[in-house]
Amino acid sequence: MKGHIRKRGDSYQVVVYLGQVGKKKKYKYITVKRKKEADRILNDILYKINNNTFVDPGRITFGEYLKRWLKDYCIPKLTPRTLKRYEEIVDLHLIPALGDILLAKLQPLDLQGYYSKALVSGRIGNKYKKKKGLSPTTVLFHHKVIHKALEMAVKWQLTGRNVADAVEPPRKEKSSFELIENDILLKILKVVNVKCPVLVIPILIAANTGMRRGEVLALMWKDINFKIMRMSIRQQLQRLEGGLKFRPCKSDNSTRSIPLSEPLVEILKKHKAEQNKSRLLVGHAYQDHGLVCCWENGRPIDPDYFTKRFIKIAKKFLPNARLHDLRHSFATMLLANNVNLKKVSEYLGHGSIGITGDTYSHVTPSMGDEIAEIAGAELLKLDCQGIVTEGK
Repeated sequence: MKGHIRKRGDSYQVVVYLGQVGKKKKYKYITVKRKKEADRILNDILYKINNNTFVDPGRITFGEYLKRWLKDYCIPKLTPRTLKRYEEIVDLHLIPALGDILLAKLQPLDLQGYYSKALVSGRIGNKYKKKKGLSPTTVLFHHKVIHKALEMAVKWQLTGRNVADAVEPPRKEKSSFELIENDILLKILKVVNVKCPVLVIPILIAANTGMRRGEVLALMWKDINFKIMRMSIRQQLQRLEGGLKFRPCKSDNSTRSIPLSEPLVEILKKHKAEQNKSRLLVGHAYQDHGLVCCWENGRPIDPDYFTKRFIKIAKKFLPNARLHDLRHSFATMLLANNVNLKKVSEYLGHGSIGITGDTYSHVTPSMGDEIAEIAGAELLKLDCQGIVTEGK
């Protein structure tokens, strides 16, 4: 395949011969400012053509590009769970709606039309029979996926601009959640203690630390220092296609060390003693992963099981309660007790203080008491009513 560089005024133009379509010869032209950049582009295109990996931007559809972007960019960079979500958005939503449009012909109006339609009738499946449209928050996430994909298309020189920059996506909805007060939490724990006692400790940890479910279920005894009453959060448990997997935390900020309250430390010590008894009873069949929260034989607890069982029991007392509301309730309790917003953000492992501020804008924080002391006082209210000593 032939190609050359020619000077055009103050710029340099890369010219590559792509072959002949009928009687018409086809060329690719790219204009850049520097000769060095022109040399790099020419060599890169010729290399890709010779290795059958070159994509002609004039022919590739948006759907074809998205598939290529997922394969070449997303797979090496994203976690399996995030990748799966991206793939679902691309396969179920973006390709059916926008996939046939040529990448070079994609316009802001195409995207704006897609967002408008998705808000009205974009929901797939019958999970929510009364709702036909996607939420503004979900459509905003679709926009972010599109923007990331097109940003890389610009870098790969498949398109001259990111048309998603010229679109106004929906605004993110204000976070809504159920506050799980102590009296309700106690009722939930009493039922859990009877129906699935293995979840008592995970719920208590989540309610008293604000940890995410995957962080709670991946917590190991070696991560807890009883002497200085601190806990290291360094991994999470996820259900992936290959089964349950231990993965790094959600972000660098999520990997953190947090203080523990005295009541929680005492509960964990009692729990460890009970777990050691179970280990002796099970014997060689015990699966020792060193987990704090596990089945009696040491097997990890499925995060999805944790969520489903909690919701099934909690909805008797709070119809719209979710497991993640334990985290929200913990954060709200801290802010209501005048803990500084930055401290709460760091404790929860948020990516930025802005996330914490946006989520809990209904609470006005100021400098105040220490987190572990406040959490411990709340936990004592439960302990005094016997739930911990009754639990297994």
